Amino acid sequence: MPTAQGRRLMTGLLFIQLCLGGLYVSRIPIGNAPDERSHFDYAEQVAQTGRLPVANGERSYEAVQPPLYYLLAAPLDRLFSGRPVPERVSALRRQNVLFGLLDVWFIFLILCRVGDERTALLGAAFCALLPQFLFIGASVTNDRLADLLCTLILYMGVLGLEDERPGWWPWAAGALLAAGFLTKLTVAGVAAAFALIGLWKRPRAFAVPVSVGAIGAALTFGRNLMLYGDLSGARAMTYESRTLWSEFAPWLVMLFKSFWGLFAWMASPLPSPAYAALALITAAGMAGFILWSRARLQELRRPASLLLFAALALVFGQTFYFGFLLTRQPQGKFLFPALAPIAFILATGWSELWRKLPRAWRFPAALLAGAGVIALHVLSLRAV
Repeated sequence: MPTAQGRRLMTGLLFIQLCLGGLYVSRIPIGNAPDERSHFDYAEQVAQTGRLPVANGERSYEAVQPPLYYLLAAPLDRLFSGRPVPERVSALRRQNVLFGLLDVWFIFLILCRVGDERTALLGAAFCALLPQFLFIGASVTNDRLADLLCTLILYMGVLGLEDERPGWWPWAAGALLAAGFLTKLTVAGVAAAFALIGLWKRPRAFAVPVSVGAIGAALTFGRNLMLYGDLSGARAMTYESRTLWSEFAPWLVMLFKSFWGLFAWMASPLPSPAYAALALITAAGMAGFILWSRARLQELRRPASLLLFAALALVFGQTFYFGFLLTRQPQGKFLFPALAPIAFILATGWSELWRKLPRAWRFPAALLAGAGVIALHVLSLRAV
């Protein structure tokens, strides 16, 4: 559990995230985030008619999405009924900013359990200050709720694998799994990791939540089959499904850029030197993690660690399938369901390199890092 000092530092970090989220909300032009107009139309129709829409082209293509996010957004939209559209969009955006705060808090709790508190704080700061995370969270989209539910599922999985299961745990974990499938199918990778590692390590404990979660999956898949003729509903989005392997390397480059910061409709990038610096920072974190892990293989074999690594592998697999093979969309937000394991790897690596850094270099390095974060967000807010 976090210490009192850790909670105070997290409170300050979440306040900074809240302020940055408000800046992104005010800076992003209406409809200038991926699919925002279609997501808003979905929520608006639910608010006005009380019925779920069906995708039929034009801007209704997001109607293939499961309904939970829009059912939660509809009462807020009704509350602002009669107001100008920008005010209604802003209200829904701010709701997502709050989901983002909860996401970062539970990522911090996960990292406290699989590592030390200092590394957990660094990992939480990475998530809270990640420009693309803030950008997506400051738009109308079901991604933010889906990402939050993925983090909560991983948190419940860590509790279950460490045998810290209060009496309500099975039903709460199952409800989160079901809610995830009723929000967006990007939860599939995390849900599969929860089921595979949980049933392997603690089969009796995980049987109930997996069974309850399967109900939510069956409802979503059944709806897609009835309305659109396939499990994912992707046919209604009319994606082009050609595969050109020569495009895989450029796709990976774009995936990296849009994980850190690629704004508007993937058309407003950061300056090239910024991506070069971010690539070096990412490589340093991964190298540091390899150094750290060489002496701590036993810790990496813990069930909770295996859950995080399985989630990362399966989320990357679904990103490759949906984002490359199926839709040709290198959107970094598809990796955000696995933000907790990504933060664990990078923060652990950076912490390891920090420990190896000569003491005389630490203060200048901290100043450079702080200046870099400020510069990154100045560039990002200009780009949105």
